[in-house]
Amino acid sequence: MKSHPTNQKSIFLAILTVLLLCFFSPAKADQEESHAEGNGELNVSEVIIEHVLDNHVWHLTDGLVIPLPVIVYSEEKGLDFFSSGNFFEHHQPVEYNGYKLEHSHIYLVDSGKPVTDLSITKNVLMLFINATLLMVVFLSVAKAYKKNRGGA
Repeated sequence: MKSHPTNQKSIFLAILTVLLLCFFSPAKADQEESHAEGNGELNVSEVIIEHVLDNHVWHLTDGLVIPLPVIVYSEEKGLDFFSSGNFFEHHQPVEYNGYKLEHSHIYLVDSGKPVTDLSITKNVLMLFINATLLMVVFLSVAKAYKKNRGGA
């Protein structure tokens, strides 16, 4: 009995998916950040919350960090545009241009007042990426339907 090429392709894709999930799992956390308060145990809830919270930088891997644009407005300084990478030097938070970033909120250094933050954060960027992917899928399906009207 011959196996159908579609079945072979499905089996190959299933095996490839399992292998990719095993070797490139996002569950591998950086040991320095994932240890709980010096006792050496993994604090899973801390790792999960860190990845779910909104942020001005997007950590893809240990070595790949994407700084996102910061757009802030304050009555004292007006409208400012700059990169969120300016808030960090060697992974340590620093002040930049009279602003400081504390717990994902931007404050004025002199007065300590929060500014109006219109920045594109990692959650907003993911919304843009997802909307773009959905538009590509829906438009390609609509084009295929229009081309093959009445067919399955």
